[in-house]
Amino acid sequence: MVEMFNADPIFLRVLIDSILADGDIDALSIAFRQIDKAGLFSRTGVMYEVACDVIGSMITHYSEVLALEREKPLPDESVIAHICKIKSGLRLLRDQLDPLDFEAIKSVIKTYGPQARNVYGY
Repeated sequence: MVEMFNADPIFLRVLIDSILADGDIDALSIAFRQIDKAGLFSRTGVMYEVACDVIGSMITHYSEVLALEREKPLPDESVIAHICKIKSGLRLLRDQLDPLDFEAIKSVIKTYGPQARNVYGY
């Protein structure tokens, strides 16, 4: 696996994206262990981009939900405020995510990857 990571830097991102698309959290954990064992912390940037994409997918989802609520004849202001709060929290999480903090990056992917998959039916 290490040879594939080194031979093709894009492979790691494609691997993680495909695991997220499949929704196989066990496979994700295995991939993280292989990355850890291989000492590929220099690939943290790739994982960071995946984490930001996952958070971005959730922000997009809540933007769609917000638009639907606002289109209603009588939008519920408490629902709108709640959605805005969630979006704000996700943006803050993305903005404060340290591209060098591998554990935080893995946590974001493990937490929000399955949610994004469920939302978009991957």
